[in-house]
Amino acid sequence: MTILLILAGSSFLLTDMHHSGMTQEDTPENELAEAYDAFAFDLLKKQDPETGRIPDGALMSAYRTLKARGYYRHEQGNTRSEDGWQQVNDYFPSLAITKITYDPNNTNVFYFCTGEGWFNADAVRGAGIFKSTDGGETWFQLPSTDSAIFQYCQDIDVHPITGDIYVATRSGGLQRSTNGGESWQKVLGSGAGSGRNSICDVEITSDGGVFVGIGIFETDGIYYSANGDSATFSKQTVGLPSTGYYRIELAVSKSDPDIAYAIPCSTSFRIQGIYRTDDRGATWQATNLPGDDNELAARQAWYDLVIEVSPEDPNLIIAGGLNIWRSTDGGGTWDQLTRGSLDSSLLRYMHVDQHAAVFRNQEEVYFGNDGGIYKTLNFSADNPTIYSRNDGYNVTQYYAHAMSGQAGSDVLIGGTQDNGSHLAYNPGLSSFKPVSGADGAFCAINSINEDIFYTTTQYRRLFRFDNGGFEMPDTLTNPNVTDDNLLFINPIEIDPVDPENLYMASNAGLWRLINASTADTSGWEKACTYGGTISAIAVSTNPPNLVFIGRNVSNAEPAVLYDASFVDGGSSPFGLDPSNMIPDATGFGSTRYCSSIAVDVNDANHLIVTYSNYNVNSIWETTNALSGSPTWTSVEGDFPDVPVNWAAIHPGNPNVAYIATELGVFYTDQLNGEATVWIPCTYFPVVRTDMIRIRPEDGRITVATHGRGLWDGTIDP
Repeated sequence: MTILLILAGSSFLLTDMHHSGMTQEDTPENELAEAYDAFAFDLLKKQDPETGRIPDGALMSAYRTLKARGYYRHEQGNTRSEDGWQQVNDYFPSLAITKITYDPNNTNVFYFCTGEGWFNADAVRGAGIFKSTDGGETWFQLPSTDSAIFQYCQDIDVHPITGDIYVATRSGGLQRSTNGGESWQKVLGSGAGSGRNSICDVEITSDGGVFVGIGIFETDGIYYSANGDSATFSKQTVGLPSTGYYRIELAVSKSDPDIAYAIPCSTSFRIQGIYRTDDRGATWQATNLPGDDNELAARQAWYDLVIEVSPEDPNLIIAGGLNIWRSTDGGGTWDQLTRGSLDSSLLRYMHVDQHAAVFRNQEEVYFGNDGGIYKTLNFSADNPTIYSRNDGYNVTQYYAHAMSGQAGSDVLIGGTQDNGSHLAYNPGLSSFKPVSGADGAFCAINSINEDIFYTTTQYRRLFRFDNGGFEMPDTLTNPNVTDDNLLFINPIEIDPVDPENLYMASNAGLWRLINASTADTSGWEKACTYGGTISAIAVSTNPPNLVFIGRNVSNAEPAVLYDASFVDGGSSPFGLDPSNMIPDATGFGSTRYCSSIAVDVNDANHLIVTYSNYNVNSIWETTNALSGSPTWTSVEGDFPDVPVNWAAIHPGNPNVAYIATELGVFYTDQLNGEATVWIPCTYFPVVRTDMIRIRPEDGRITVATHGRGLWDGTIDP
């Protein structure tokens, strides 16, 4: 059996495979306020300082520019073994793939849509609709969808009778193509039968009826058409609430097209109820609720929500939010099947935050969630066996990572979106050990003793491990700051020369923990006072004991703190751009976000500073940082207008540098001012990349991506 799967990351083929060792740690409920903070954090990093917005089409324009130069010509990427998921293509202009479907009249024809439209914190903009005519072997973008309308698509389905394609867009309503994607028409939305354009879901019955849910953080409702034509949709109201809801998730019965189900998300972001119709939406009735309350998705129903119906039995249904529930009597009664923790022998472990469920038949069911892919072959059993199917499915979203400083060591730690922080200690593709939960963030490893390392979560929680991750950690959360003082993903850095010095960023100055391997929380002290939010920290090796600081403020000037491990906390760092060579943000209330500072390991006079905003020169270099009046030169060169998230300087050749960007990793062989040429790294995916680490001792380079896991390699001497 072969299954084609695309799930908000990359596309892979699944053949006969082994059970995965990818066990995820339970994650706590993320409150909506935190999600808003995370969304604001992403906007803060990337926004054009003049407009405060992320410009429409900028990323796709940059992709086209690079492709015109001859890059991204790979038809498909590397694959691993014949077992497990096999990579199909890593070079789409967007890997934010949200739904895949096929034409039931020609099963060689597949489509997928792109763009995460729920306003989630780390949502990635899409690049339209893609099509395959050879069963998913090769893909091409439909030129008709290379527009702002198709940047955020929640759903795509093909009509079983006409072959028409329907796409649920966030800003352009329900779009339909009757000619295989050559052209499109809005058949439902603002000005076309509804007052709103934000389509949540589209479901097509086995005999061609079309159900549509409308309302992403706005209220509209459910619509139905017998054939899906424009001007034939009618709003469903009987038995449904008239107000108090946003997103609506729908499911239709293949075996009985009169039956459908709906779950609205309330304006308090819990589910408002579960509803069933037995007459194609003419009337709806509320079913009973899983757990007899509205907590199916906690306060995440705007994001984690799924309902599906067995293709053979219209009364056998799945409802998912945080966990998976099952009803065998059309919603009359419910049984919880899964739980996101390992503390119950009665419920199967499965990662929380459900986004997809697919019946292959009444017994074989696949689930998609923030922990990847899960499967059961006995869904109707009293206690179905559910297990992960993630072998080779490398689509984890990393915010940050750290690498052991010891030559030849394979120890890596990475902080991930909603999957905690993971530890790896084996070479190559291998299982990672979860060591701490929530959203994993910055990490640090003691360069002398790799068994001692530090992980963080969103905001300020920080943990220390001193036995290689095989113990309960010590909590070292800084008591001098609150979450309001920190970025959502907040930088920490460890001194590579003296790993007893650990530093933390905040908007209340730079903090240090001396004797970090043994200190408790009382050891935190202020290292310096500095206005604005510190967004980047780097610690030098030659000379040692210097900490370089970048901020998110209107003044783009980086700074250096001398004698960082013992200087008085009331001191201020020394500004490194007194001549204002790096332009400041000039818009009212605008800022420039310093995303990283790369320090040459051989000479701290040589720095590269990056900014992650659109519409700015993002990459700046100096070779006399400690002179008192450094000279700065833009080395952006021919790099297009794309956020740059990190930089690293080759430890053996100061003319060579690497950058992590929204389109992957780039390098240059010659830093040469505006004549610098940046080249995408061969066979690296086109994916948002957040961090690069290089180990000078043996040339190992590691990279954290937000959607294709961790990568490593070896750089030339």
